[in-house]
Amino acid sequence: MKLKFDYLKKCTLLLVSLLAMSSFAFAQRTVTGMVKDADGKESLIGASVLAEGTTTGTVTDYDGKFSLNVPAGAKALIFSYTGYNTQRVELGASNNVEVSLKGGTILDDVVVVGYGTLKSKEISSAVTSVKAEDFNKGNINDPVQLLQGKVAGLSISRPGGDPNGGFNIRMRGLSTIGANTEPLVVVDGVPGASLSSIAPNDIATIDVLKDGSASAIYGTRGSSGVILITTKKGVSGKTSIEYDGFLSSESIDRTIPITTAAEFRSLKGVDRGATTDWFKEITRTALTQNHNLALAGGIKNTAYRLSFNYIDAQGVTLNDGYKRLLGRLSVSQKALNDKLTIGADLSVSNKAATYGFSEAFRYATIYNPTAPVRDDTSAIGKKYGGYSQSEGFDYYNPKAIIEQNSSVGNIINILANIRADYELAKGLKVGVAYAQTREKGLYSEYYSKFSYFRGIDQNGYARQKQEDSNSELFSATGTYDGNIADKLRMNLLGGYEFQEFTYNGFALEGGNILTNVFAENNIGAALGFKKGLGLVSSYKNTNRLIAFFGRAVFSYDDTYNLTASLRREGSSRFGANNKWGVFPAVSASVALNKLFSIKAIDNLKLRVGYGVTGAIPGSSYLSLQRFGPTGNFYYKGDFIPSYGPVSNPNPGLKWETKAETNFGLDFAFLNYRLTGTLDYYTRSTKDLIYYFPVPVPPNLFSNTWANVGELRNTGLELSLNYNVIKKKDASWTIGVNFTKNISTKLVSLSTSALKFGDGASGTQFADLGNVGAPGLNGINMIRVQEGQPIGQIYGFTSDGKYDTNGKAIYKDIDGFDANGKKTGIPDGKIDDADKSVIGNGLPKYLLGLNNSVNFGNFDASIFLRAVLGHDLVNENRVFYELNNASRNSDNRVKTKYWSPDRKVADFNSYYVEHADFLKIDNVTVGYTFKLPVGSSINRLRLYVSANNLATFTNYTGVDPEVRYGDRGSVDNGGRPSLTQDPLVPGIDRRYYYYRTRSFVVGLNIGL
Repeated sequence: MKLKFDYLKKCTLLLVSLLAMSSFAFAQRTVTGMVKDADGKESLIGASVLAEGTTTGTVTDYDGKFSLNVPAGAKALIFSYTGYNTQRVELGASNNVEVSLKGGTILDDVVVVGYGTLKSKEISSAVTSVKAEDFNKGNINDPVQLLQGKVAGLSISRPGGDPNGGFNIRMRGLSTIGANTEPLVVVDGVPGASLSSIAPNDIATIDVLKDGSASAIYGTRGSSGVILITTKKGVSGKTSIEYDGFLSSESIDRTIPITTAAEFRSLKGVDRGATTDWFKEITRTALTQNHNLALAGGIKNTAYRLSFNYIDAQGVTLNDGYKRLLGRLSVSQKALNDKLTIGADLSVSNKAATYGFSEAFRYATIYNPTAPVRDDTSAIGKKYGGYSQSEGFDYYNPKAIIEQNSSVGNIINILANIRADYELAKGLKVGVAYAQTREKGLYSEYYSKFSYFRGIDQNGYARQKQEDSNSELFSATGTYDGNIADKLRMNLLGGYEFQEFTYNGFALEGGNILTNVFAENNIGAALGFKKGLGLVSSYKNTNRLIAFFGRAVFSYDDTYNLTASLRREGSSRFGANNKWGVFPAVSASVALNKLFSIKAIDNLKLRVGYGVTGAIPGSSYLSLQRFGPTGNFYYKGDFIPSYGPVSNPNPGLKWETKAETNFGLDFAFLNYRLTGTLDYYTRSTKDLIYYFPVPVPPNLFSNTWANVGELRNTGLELSLNYNVIKKKDASWTIGVNFTKNISTKLVSLSTSALKFGDGASGTQFADLGNVGAPGLNGINMIRVQEGQPIGQIYGFTSDGKYDTNGKAIYKDIDGFDANGKKTGIPDGKIDDADKSVIGNGLPKYLLGLNNSVNFGNFDASIFLRAVLGHDLVNENRVFYELNNASRNSDNRVKTKYWSPDRKVADFNSYYVEHADFLKIDNVTVGYTFKLPVGSSINRLRLYVSANNLATFTNYTGVDPEVRYGDRGSVDNGGRPSLTQDPLVPGIDRRYYYYRTRSFVVGLNIGL
């Protein structure tokens, strides 16, 4: 399934050509000039120049110069630049204008908030704005990467370097134990839009709503924070063309320490006569190319921006990566004497992905290094398609896994929105908007008839599924912005929103396929269907959100600010008795430096905010009594499908409620050279949505979705920026973001009727995170307990000593009394009383440090990121750090903890490692060429960059990045599950992709 862009390309290019040619049809004058700083000494690069009352404008070049075709009727030019006051200059007879802008402050910067914008000085909530010039650089293919380490309180983690792997995003830690652990993403006002529909180069700003008072305007989807993305738009006037592209080379940064072939032989492993580096056999130097071309401009009251982005990204394992083509068109039109503004955006992407098999890393770790890759002569080699293979449990040739099997996907993303705003009177506007998002994916897997890994047992096996998600949004808003009294400014918002979601899809899989030539493309040829062994399924579900919302912002004398908002929202996913929820918020701030006339302080604003947000269930119909297929049974020669209950009714199911209080302080010193923000928050999430076991009967099904319990967390955040040097030809800026997660505690998750775990009548607990096979099924690594922190790693304590059989010796640290309670006194035997908390998977501290330097035509930046205070269970050591010659697949890992005495795999404290790390995430050096006067090129920059350049850690696994959730060992199909459990952090599973390092060469051209 391929998306055809030809028709869209032709129509778009024709439209742009007509717009460009028609620009000469309007009476206009060409005005040139220069924009300088307040002293008139330094030219300002990239200052905005706009013809008053129109959308016609341009920006200054690298000499501070501009040229603008001003439409007839425009009487003045509006000049603006970050850090300077906006200035209006009337046009006279001269067509040359030189202006020096007066110094302003960051308090005048415009920040996007929910359903509108405010100036920074008017904001009284915890909001962080990141501009394009501050984004992360280098090998950036996903918009999330632009923010990593840039916002205090926002953690972005992706263990390993899988090009198709997603990122784990946490705002201020864990706010729910359900399905909504990540922030809501809003793209150009469309909530829930996919980041896959946006290219990083198309993003102008990203604003992050961190606390409840800021995100409550989004109601049931705001509990985990909100990320607002504003894309770049066109400006009428001079047409501009921009090209940004890079080529990167990526390789494995680190592998697990394992025994070499010579060491393996010395340990009396089975010698098969070869010397093979399995990591080299399954990996490569991966090349990625990323090209972005943008055309922007417009005529009179029309502006447009058209962009295309193409990515071809290889993974470091053979046969994985993706190719993506993304096109985006943005158009705006003013009419009715500029009172009516109509804007439309269309974004379409097509991604062809090859997922590969990250499990190959696991088996490259343990496979016999003396085994050859191929075996074309022996009977067993021919049986497995010419690959060398030892038959045994959970033991596969890693190169055969990759080369014999396939896993691919093709995903289409569409984001379209149109908005009209009409100015009824000065400061009073009404607007309506409609948006539609759609994602359609076709995913296929095929396992060869000769694949020992998966496929030979069913004589070839194929899977195919299609998933289609669609969202339609309609909204109507009214706003008023103006002064209502001397020094008193008011900003009002009222609105209505309706959003409907539809999800549908089908899947089929079957085995015993006639030939490998068919692969997954002729599943009907699978003979297994005739024996009732094939699987066919389909689904469709919908849900709706309806909301009424309002907000009032009052600002007095740029000193006092008060904001209050209220959202009433209904969702069809709630139970019949709880369809609607109310989400209020209030925040206030005062500029202490103005209140007390503190001249030495440029800004000292004290903020306090309180807001209530929610979280909805992760699926539809969970509150209903439902019946569904539960398997097949054989009757009179046929396989008959059976149906049974799959959920219990709960008409009382409702939203989770998170109440958050935030105290903040914004400050600036030394004429705004040193700026910063300090925030302390505390929040409580109640009525947690959880899947509880219930008795059958009286219930028809063994589990029920219900609202029970409370989760509390607190934290501290600090952001600092200091302009060390700020001169015409030299600058140096340091930025620091620091986060301390003080506490994340599960207060309760049970009632007298609903118990979530294994505790008796007192404190409830559940042991989760199964270690897995071989040999360690039924052993759990994580304890979730009422009244205790989330993320506790739980088990026996060992100091690395072993008995004569090679089994770990556990410490006797506790015992039970006659009533079954722990005594805290060793009792001479090892039992469950001797298990204790041996680590925690959630980090305590996050740190980001950025240095940006400009010197003449050179620019450089270095970004460091640290995560401290978290532990990881190193599963590769748990299973494979053995000295057991009789099991040649289990004695390969050899870290600094390796002991020749260990011969039996188990789980204890010895395999829980501190995973603190400091990474040099990015280093970039660029050079901007000085171009001759009159050159058609106004910008030419060449740069080199390194991503994930170095990692400093004592952790012996492949990547010390935080694991915020767990997918379990395997799902029913033997594959890693895609659903992560946020209650089970801190487990470094054996299937994780290895960490990579990349080097980049890039080019920026502006015409």
